[in-house]
Amino acid sequence: MATTRTTRPTAVCAATAGSIPATSCSATRPATTSSPTARRTWIKTGRENVYCREVESVLGAHAGAMPCAEFGLPNEHWGEAVTATVIARPGTMVTEAELIEFCRGRLPGFKAPKRIHFRSSLPISVANKILKRGLKTEYADEAKGG
Repeated sequence: MATTRTTRPTAVCAATAGSIPATSCSATRPATTSSPTARRTWIKTGRENVYCREVESVLGAHAGAMPCAEFGLPNEHWGEAVTATVIARPGTMVTEAELIEFCRGRLPGFKAPKRIHFRSSLPISVANKILKRGLKTEYADEAKGG
């Protein structure tokens, strides 16, 4: 009886154009909690975690909202308050109360933003990612009165 030896196909990492197998490519590894950006993809409010993607997907479904960013601002009672920064679609009039009510209808109350700020643009990095850290410090200073 002849035994045949099969080899597993090697997956190729798209980030390195096929020069390195996927098992050794950092682009395919899941983010660890030691990464500052991966660690802060959620907001700790009370004893609950609110994942920014959940809030972003609900706000993005509203007809009057375009790109948005969610982050937590310091809050004495809850630890962090869910806060969003939104770009309103051209030609639409949308209010903070309207967007908060829209979110409350689709998310549990603790996940709905407590405050929404409107901007004409969001700060973007060279990697085309929204710079939430800058927004957070800007609005935290504003909340303190500075």
